[in-house]
Amino acid sequence: APEAVALYARDGRLRPDLAVAGEPEEADLAVVAVDAGSRDAEYRAWSAFRSARPAAGVYVDEVPVAFVYARAGAWR
Repeated sequence: APEAVALYARDGRLRPDLAVAGEPEEADLAVVAVDAGSRDAEYRAWSAFRSARPAAGVYVDEVPVAFVYARAGAWR
């Protein structure tokens, strides 16, 4: 959520040069929460970045919570 990004940036937990993009097509990175509901956000990230392979992930007890997808050349 944009509010969370603003809070993390204010607290110094997020780089100040990162900003929220409206759509995956406008972004270099996409963070997608994994839930039991719709997988639409993940599919849209795959389509925008032309890859279904996440660049990173967040796991709790080996269960995926969120994935980071990256446009080629935008990560690292």
